Amino acid sequence: MKTIFAVDIITEDLTAATSRSIPGAAKFTTIGPVVVDDTTYYVLTNLKPGEKKYFKVFLRNTDLTTSAVNVQAKLKSLDATLANMPDAYISFGDIAPGEISKSLASYHIDISDNCPTNAVIPVKIDISGDYYTYWSDTFYIGLTNINTEDISKRMTRIYPNPADDIINIEINNTGEQAIEIELLTVSGQVIYRKEYINSKQPFVQQIDLSGYAKGVYFLRIRQSGEVYNGKIIVM
Repeated sequence: MKTIFAVDIITEDLTAATSRSIPGAAKFTTIGPVVVDDTTYYVLTNLKPGEKKYFKVFLRNTDLTTSAVNVQAKLKSLDATLANMPDAYISFGDIAPGEISKSLASYHIDISDNCPTNAVIPVKIDISGDYYTYWSDTFYIGLTNINTEDISKRMTRIYPNPADDIINIEINNTGEQAIEIELLTVSGQVIYRKEYINSKQPFVQQIDLSGYAKGVYFLRIRQSGEVYNGKIIVM
């Protein structure tokens, strides 16, 4: 059974001998959390500086026994130099235990005039149920201005993910063309780049992650104007 807790805040001014009480200043619940579905990686294509982009978000109810009722969420760009987002909640309806729900309407993001085309934008999401905020999460939106076939259609697999120290990349059909692999931080900084001029079929490559801090990174693979964007987690 879901239990809701409320926090009351009382402040006291000793000099003026006054106090102020804010009942129910914060509320939280035993259900959840409801989080952004971690199997979804958001990539916005055909980027133009100053453009507005529309997209939908997927939320997952991690509670396996209780439904999350009347779920709503609003987004905020954590880097205003790259993009801004409207301060408005959008409904997801009810989310059954363990299920995933898509936002009923589209969010939009206003890309900055100076936003680079390969930026990775950190986004905070405030999630509410029964009209009070009870959870926050963070996800990332990757941007690209390449409008071609996604190389992931030829991607055999990237494993293991999450990874401890080594990640393996396999591409089933490379056409023996050059392949460039980049590893980026969540802020968009390229921390690893390597190009393979004469790629073989199938292409198999390992990346040593043992020297990197634990956390979320982005993997970008380019070949002949095509691009693959993915998210990996280092444990």
